[in-house]
Amino acid sequence: MQLATFLARRIAFNRQRSFSRFIIRLATAATALSVAAMILTLAFVNGFQFAVSNKIFNFWGHLRVQEYEPDKAMIAEETPWPPNDTTLQILHLFPQIKQVQAFATKSVVVEKK
Repeated sequence: MQLATFLARRIAFNRQRSFSRFIIRLATAATALSVAAMILTLAFVNGFQFAVSNKIFNFWGHLRVQEYEPDKAMIAEETPWPPNDTTLQILHLFPQIKQVQAFATKSVVVEKK
C-alpha cells in the first residue's frame, strides 16, 4: 500500500510539467465538479418532491379513511359511509389530527365542445 501512495504522490505533486500530472489534476477537478453537480441535482429533486407532496397533501389530506370493498377498484366511486361516532372519537384521540372532513368522489368524462 505504501508503494501505491508513494507513486501517486510522486506523479501528482511533481514539480515538472508532465502529461501524467495534468491528467491526475484534470481527473481530480472533474470528480469534484461531478460530485458538486450531483449534490445540486439532489437538492433540486428533494425540493420538487417536497413541493409536489405538499400540494397533494393539501388537496387530499394525509390520511384517507374509507370502507373496504374487495370487489371494487380504488379509483371507482366509493359507497357512502354512514357517520360513525366511534370512529370519529378514535380519530380525535390523536393530537396530530387537526381536522376530520367528509368527502365525495364521482367519476366523470369531460368533453370539450
